Amino acid sequence: MSETFDPTKHLRELRGKGGTAAYLDVKWRLVWLRTEYPHATTLVDHVEISPDIAIFKATVSIPDRGSATDYGSETPRDFGDYIEKAATKALGRALAQLGFGTQFVGFELDENTRIVDSPVERPQQQPDPLAIDPRRPQDRKSAPHPLLAVIRDDQADPKVREKALHNYMQSATTLAQLAECVTQVKESGMPEATRDKARVWHTDRIVKASAPASVAG
Repeated sequence: MSETFDPTKHLRELRGKGGTAAYLDVKWRLVWLRTEYPHATTLVDHVEISPDIAIFKATVSIPDRGSATDYGSETPRDFGDYIEKAATKALGRALAQLGFGTQFVGFELDENTRIVDSPVERPQQQPDPLAIDPRRPQDRKSAPHPLLAVIRDDQADPKVREKALHNYMQSATTLAQLAECVTQVKESGMPEATRDKARVWHTDRIVKASAPASVAG
């Protein structure tokens, strides 16, 4: 625990399916970061903003100590100010990965008490996003693709998830890349029929794009 910032003084209690849990708001995680590391930097960029969904990417960097990048997505179905909430979620998750509030992110809540940053596990080692190229088959698993978070969010609107699924598979230009996409979304919880329909459509797209053009005689 920090000697200059006591997070326990700013906790609030949340109620959910599992009972109650302590939660530290993102604003206090940011104060904690600034108190401990005044030279730390935060960068929040939008990945996609549309009438249906907002996706943001946040990176928190501490000089000589490391950095963390994570994503947040929200829809107007959950929040009227879904754009601001998505940005806050991304920042809160990145802060939690660096240890600021990791133990105070609560639990999976009922929809009526839904918060903007969900519990996350702190990975032992973060891949360098600058060294990853999602176009390379060997990097597709480790690439932090923002659409996967939407596809795997079982609380998101089904139509939004299906749109994200098609946009994600659209990035595949070869059948091998499409197969990797299929593997990534296999455990997403989406109906198998929906996943198979998207797979068949994009398989046909790739096959047609790779077929040699016919020459008129």
